[in-house]
Amino acid sequence: PAFRAAQNNQQTAATGSLGLSYRATEVVELLGSVGNSFRMPWIFDMFDAGFTGTSYSFPNPQLKPERGANVDAGTRLHFDDATIGLTAFRSNFRDFIESVDTMYLGLPATQRRNVGKARVQGVESDWRWQATRSLNFYGSASYLHATNRVTDQPLPSIATLSGLMGAQYVGPNEAYALSGELQWAKGQNRYDHRKEYPAAGYGVVNLYAQLQLDKLGLPQVGNTQAVLSINNLFDRAYRTAATASNIHYPMTGQNPLLQPGRSVSLTLRARF
Repeated sequence: PAFRAAQNNQQTAATGSLGLSYRATEVVELLGSVGNSFRMPWIFDMFDAGFTGTSYSFPNPQLKPERGANVDAGTRLHFDDATIGLTAFRSNFRDFIESVDTMYLGLPATQRRNVGKARVQGVESDWRWQATRSLNFYGSASYLHATNRVTDQPLPSIATLSGLMGAQYVGPNEAYALSGELQWAKGQNRYDHRKEYPAAGYGVVNLYAQLQLDKLGLPQVGNTQAVLSINNLFDRAYRTAATASNIHYPMTGQNPLLQPGRSVSLTLRARF
């Protein structure tokens, strides 16, 4: 009966946002925005069953759409050779959609449910410094604090503090660019122990080489770029906080799932 009742599920939502940018001085720019959001549950969340990672998942045809209200405020500093941005935000949700651990036919399982009210708030920043004409440094960081306002417990799959820092060298005539990044996250010290295993902190090094082939002596290929990437250079074993876990099973390489080890990729992009 629940499946039949949900066969014709129509929802209406009006969403929008309003933002303001004010250049207070030559250096200081003030930013702010307000808006609302709407998220319809996936058809798979409502009607599809199967295995997700290490647990069985079954549908919830009674899922309602998630609605939210968002506000953020921040500043961006403009210097001759650098920019720095800092933004604080808060999002309040009702009928928040979350994966919930439960049982099905006597076995551990998960189901997507509306868990009432939730709040996600935090601070994020980004910066870039053009040290020389060829060399620049950049980075970003974010702090997240997410809470189920009904149970007053942390929301799962939230990385409290994470970011990246990198350096890029651009060759003469912009024929090539070499860059290295450190992607990092602090250990997950705020989590609901009844729902997930915490993720440890990590630091992963990634390297990139972008080659503009027409500027490197191959004009016949036109505007074609080759990108060589080496991710997780030191083959670090790590998990991100966003990876789902099932505490009904022991922690293994699959629960929560480890991120990929060292990987190498070559990409060709042609623009015409």
